[in-house]
Amino acid sequence: MSKFKVGDKVRYLHDNYERDKNGPQKDYVYEVSAVREGGLYPGIHLKEFHPAQWWYGVRFELAEESKTKPHKWAKEIKAWADGAMIEVRSRYPSLREWKQWEVSETPAWLIHDEFEYRIKPEKKADVVRTHRVYINEDGGASTSSNGIANTKFTFDGETGKLKAVQLLS
Repeated sequence: MSKFKVGDKVRYLHDNYERDKNGPQKDYVYEVSAVREGGLYPGIHLKEFHPAQWWYGVRFELAEESKTKPHKWAKEIKAWADGAMIEVRSRYPSLREWKQWEVSETPAWLIHDEFEYRIKPEKKADVVRTHRVYINEDGGASTSSNGIANTKFTFDGETGKLKAVQLLS
């Protein structure tokens, strides 16, 4: 099995190969058009037409520009494939404002700068704290975590803002 795949860009590596005008040229970068056991068909030279043929026993290396880097949204794509909900937002190029995040059932995975994707964040649970609240001699209120709690405070998990206060009996 070849270590190269169709579309890879390869550079000729071996200098002991007897080259003719149809053989691989040392400093050329070729795009692989087909592969088969022990050989590859490089297609044409990327900068100028160069006749191609099946080359067997010739060593190539992956050219720098072909080394794969992950898709911009690889993490999100994997999570979506595993069942996670994906949100998308967009903006017009002339505007700086992003639209609101919206759930996308079938994301297009565009790599334009006008689109962003994210794994839908799980809603943060509200935070509940209980304290003992008492009135000071000067009429002010104080709280303490010591003693029996008489008040329950509920804070929004997303914003951290106080949502509710409940007096306990």
